[in-house]
Amino acid sequence: MRKNAKTLLKFSILVDYEDRHAPERVCICLYREDAALVWRLHGPLGDECETLPRPSSVAQAKDDARLVYKVGSVWSPRSAWHAA
Repeated sequence: MRKNAKTLLKFSILVDYEDRHAPERVCICLYREDAALVWRLHGPLGDECETLPRPSSVAQAKDDARLVYKVGSVWSPRSAWHAA
């Protein structure tokens, strides 16, 4: 994976929700790696996001993210496309 890989989709979630004094947002990004699409935490060199499957298309990736990280949940997802 290259450092300057193009981000296909991106959203953030709120973690450490129980610690009201230190909530933190984590960025989850979708990248194309060879022939596969992969969700990664904090950029192209970050760990693979284990809660999201490797999608077969960008449309499937959006559906997966909406299903796992619902709007109004404790994760509080943010993106331009997530609520659509």
